[in-house]
Amino acid sequence: HKVNAQDRYSLGCIGTALGQMPFSYCVSSLSRLCIISSLFASQHGLAASLAHYDGTCGTTGAERDNIRQKAMQALGQKGYSQRLEGGLTYSQSYNPDSFDMLFMWNFTLEVSDVVLWLGCNPPADTSGPVYYGITGYLIASNATIREASGQPPPSGAMGDTLNQLSMNHTKGQANDEIWGTTSAILWTADAVSAEDVTTALKAVGFPASAINVQVVPSLMRNVNLGHGSDHSILGIGGRIALWDPSPLREAFFAYHQPVAILSAKDRQTQPDPLPTPELLNRGNTPTLKSKLYHLQKKMVDIAKRKAFKEGWILVDEAKMYPEMIIVNGEEVYLNGTKCIEDPTRSSFCFIDTQDAAYFSLPEYFNFNEAGDRLDEYMLQGQMAYVVGILHRKAGLAVYSSLAWQGEQGASLNDRQLIDSGKNFAPRVKDSSYSYVVQLKHNCSSGSTSCLPISGPGHIVARSYLNPATQTGPDPWELVPEIVLRFRKCGRGGTSKKLRGYIGMEDASMLQTRAEKEL
Repeated sequence: HKVNAQDRYSLGCIGTALGQMPFSYCVSSLSRLCIISSLFASQHGLAASLAHYDGTCGTTGAERDNIRQKAMQALGQKGYSQRLEGGLTYSQSYNPDSFDMLFMWNFTLEVSDVVLWLGCNPPADTSGPVYYGITGYLIASNATIREASGQPPPSGAMGDTLNQLSMNHTKGQANDEIWGTTSAILWTADAVSAEDVTTALKAVGFPASAINVQVVPSLMRNVNLGHGSDHSILGIGGRIALWDPSPLREAFFAYHQPVAILSAKDRQTQPDPLPTPELLNRGNTPTLKSKLYHLQKKMVDIAKRKAFKEGWILVDEAKMYPEMIIVNGEEVYLNGTKCIEDPTRSSFCFIDTQDAAYFSLPEYFNFNEAGDRLDEYMLQGQMAYVVGILHRKAGLAVYSSLAWQGEQGASLNDRQLIDSGKNFAPRVKDSSYSYVVQLKHNCSSGSTSCLPISGPGHIVARSYLNPATQTGPDPWELVPEIVLRFRKCGRGGTSKKLRGYIGMEDASMLQTRAEKEL
């Protein structure tokens, strides 16, 4: 896809992805999206051949090719032409428990253009996957202005994610039988284009119940469709999570499914911009929040006593909080739409998805009183416990994970943690609804209740997809993780003020222990 040579942001990202520019140049050109572009390309390459995948999919590769070809012939008679073709690729995610999907990245659209993908959804396998979601992004509203001003790109989701519960497919409309089926997805801002492409697909025998129309919100503030560096730069990506290695997985990931942009520049009918859809409501689902809070408090108390008996001193305690951003001077929960529509154009949404509830630690907790980073004071022999709730077991998510996100990332998911709470406190009623993870510099090989902390990074907790709402869990309905940081008795490195705090905490623990033994 041609880009303006003066648009350093897009050129830097695309050049890095294709191996034509150094990684350092990409990082200097507005960082994280470039990093993701290069990560997508590093394993599979953007120019990979488009091989057929004839595994469990509900259609064969030859059938899908035939549908695309005949539909394009019919659309050609209405003034449509193919402007660009690429291939869907997969690579290991920045989050270690999942894989990223790259449909198309760093591209521009006219209002009447259509991005078309007709391909295979992941097959059902004994080892997963448990989550599958696809999201359209506004990477930059106007790359030239952003680059000149030094502002970050919004990098926000343009609406709800199309996921395993909401996607239409060849087994029916929006149900949880998506695995091993075929779907068609159209991304467009134009009602006329959506109708024309849908009609063409149906006319060649592709079922209407397997077609999905995703609105590119051209009427949203700060979205400016068109070609050239003065217009919006878009991306389409996705995630497949918790799928262990298997021959079926490797065969699926080796298949680079075709993705095409169709132009309607020769069409006679004028565009009819689609209205911007409202986001799905995350909240108002029944929860046992009060009961789960009480359970977590019990588990935290037990973790403190257990650590004290083993010679550890509590030096800090923090609750993880929903990931907040600043939009127009106000602190709000991470939301791509709010980033995109920010009148100050200064928000950054980290390539979010509406399918996830994100939690992170307060910034101060990532450093100790000597100014050492979390990974540095773990290296000095400190330790931490994370006490959380298994949101999937509580019916509020299809999966959750706790990750050390950095250059040497690691993660644990709720399948691995399913017995950690029960094993930690077997006598506590309903402890199986909780989990306890130890954070250390080194963990025992194969441990599923210890997360290794190594190299710069930060702790992130995520929960994906509430089955009742078909979108992300409401972060305010979840019980957030609590993190307890300890040091070994007799080790220095603490301030006078903190030593006083530790002394009071020791006394409190000793009292609790004495009462328990009495």
